Amino acid sequence: MNPDKTLRLSSYTIQVELNDRKNQVLLIHGYTGAVDIVSKELASTLNHCNQLPESCIAKLTERGYLTFQDAEDEYAYVRRIANVLSRRNSVRKKDFTIIVSYCCNFKCPYCFEIERLNKNGKHTLTPSEAERLFDAMLEIEPNRKLHNNSITLFGGEPLLKSNLPIIERIVSLGVSRGYKFTATTNGYDLDSYLHLLNPSKIYGVQVTIDGIKDTHNARRVHSSCQDTFSKIIANIKAALQVGALIKVRVNLDSSNITEIQDLLIFLQQEHILGHKNFKIYGEIIDGEGNFCPTDYTKHNDNLDSNCFIETLSKVTPPLPYSLSLYTNIYNAIIRHQPISLNPQHCGANATTYILDPKGNIYSCHEYVGSEQNIIGTYIPHVNWNKEILDIWHNRISTHIDNCAHCKYALLCGGGCTVKAQNSHKQYCCDNFENKLIGITKLIFNNISHE
Repeated sequence: MNPDKTLRLSSYTIQVELNDRKNQVLLIHGYTGAVDIVSKELASTLNHCNQLPESCIAKLTERGYLTFQDAEDEYAYVRRIANVLSRRNSVRKKDFTIIVSYCCNFKCPYCFEIERLNKNGKHTLTPSEAERLFDAMLEIEPNRKLHNNSITLFGGEPLLKSNLPIIERIVSLGVSRGYKFTATTNGYDLDSYLHLLNPSKIYGVQVTIDGIKDTHNARRVHSSCQDTFSKIIANIKAALQVGALIKVRVNLDSSNITEIQDLLIFLQQEHILGHKNFKIYGEIIDGEGNFCPTDYTKHNDNLDSNCFIETLSKVTPPLPYSLSLYTNIYNAIIRHQPISLNPQHCGANATTYILDPKGNIYSCHEYVGSEQNIIGTYIPHVNWNKEILDIWHNRISTHIDNCAHCKYALLCGGGCTVKAQNSHKQYCCDNFENKLIGITKLIFNNISHE
């Protein structure tokens, strides 16, 4: 503690100016989780806080924006918070993903798995392996109450028409144990699964649409059919009719970013956009959550992150992106909840376990099929590769030199592990500050469109 107890602006106070509210500023605090809208005049005086009325100082101090701690004491305090939060993560509910098969009926040029699919062969789960999965989950986390009851089906392509028997078996086994499912799918064979799309079985799916018809068909390429767009749109409509939750992801780069408004207009005309069970969001194609094979990124211009943020904020309706961050900020602004703080970037660093049909366990979807990133195996029993597991689970933002004193340390968690590894760094900022500012403005922009 500063012996003189000098009041000062906290090193973790974040200010975001709001475009449509010119006289207001959003304050976010990086370790109390406080979020408040204040006048621009008040925000401008925070560096001269002793000039403020005592009642105002008391409130701002209570929220964390002003502090009597000096900078070093604050950094030490945040490090202690990070250690407590990371211990909390170790006992949080575990998220399980099942890689049903490494087979896929698409050959998308930017697929992040494409360089590994051939190495992993065409292995698909067998009925006996499916039963072993559920036993393995209880070996990973013996306390069933610490399992997320929603399991994700992933691939390859999990919902291939040919996978129907094994999917029915997995769902049956899961439902009998109290689980339900979501699926990340290209949506082409979704019509074969309509009977499983209900709240107690497969209650939601994520499908990718990459633009209007011609552009989508050039990017989301079926192994034999030329028009994937029309079939996927028809399947989305059918899935909505049976009550499924549909989330559409749009992978964007410089070749299709200009079409996003046209896609939204089309979905509106088809009575998809605006449906109570439908959501859509965008992601930059070489950004987090979609790493590309080297031969794609080498020959395609990367979309500037700031251009991506600006474009998605200007379409109608404004399009969400970076969903975990978006949800965090949205819940704080709209639902008046404290910002969720985490010194670990995502579930891959603490709670996610991905089981593949070869008996391997991974932490991150981006690394499925990568032999160097197998954190363990589950056949015939669970056996951990502790060295690799520790790389993921011991990664804490305040233990990273470049992040230790950053005001965003408990918001970005040191950035994506994969992107950090790919850039041969400990950390990955990934334009986080601009994303947070952009998302904040986007949420307020969305309010004005409601």
